[in-house]
Amino acid sequence: LITDDYGEIVLDKVKKILQDAKEPVKVTAVGKEVQFGAAVTEIIKKIELLLEGGNLNGTLHTGQNIFSALYTPSVHEQKQAKLMTTFFDSNGFITLLKASQTGISKKTLEKCLTQHNPQAILLNESIFHPDIIIIALQIDIDESIHSESFVDLSSHFPDGVPESDMRILIEEYVFPLLNEGAMSGS
Repeated sequence: LITDDYGEIVLDKVKKILQDAKEPVKVTAVGKEVQFGAAVTEIIKKIELLLEGGNLNGTLHTGQNIFSALYTPSVHEQKQAKLMTTFFDSNGFITLLKASQTGISKKTLEKCLTQHNPQAILLNESIFHPDIIIIALQIDIDESIHSESFVDLSSHFPDGVPESDMRILIEEYVFPLLNEGAMSGS
């Protein structure tokens, strides 16, 4: 028999545990701290209620296995977004592997970077800054064409970027710019 008081006690305990969280928290860990024998499904419902009511700021990640459910506070998400945008701006690219090593999903990374830079180029396994890598490739290819010399494009490939993504970047983003330049007489 679950009373309204019990439900409020559990809700209060869940709120107190999660409102000060700075890092992701496993829902099972919340259940252990709440004690009272609260089931994981009940804890998930309480977190959803707190999020919907604006009493918690963050995201609940559930998935197929409720025992791997995770609450990520917005302060952590903001810190991760700042880390990714700083890396992206400094390096001109980021790979999904790099992002996943810091706990960021492809969906979150794409959303973060396209909000940060709407012209970001999303490929299969990486995201590129349009004004950094592409411009460098375009300049070197253009100089090579004008001087009738060879350019080793692999020296422009950032570490960790799959060759397939670099091929797409060159074929779909760099070559069209070179063709535009040739047509305009530059």
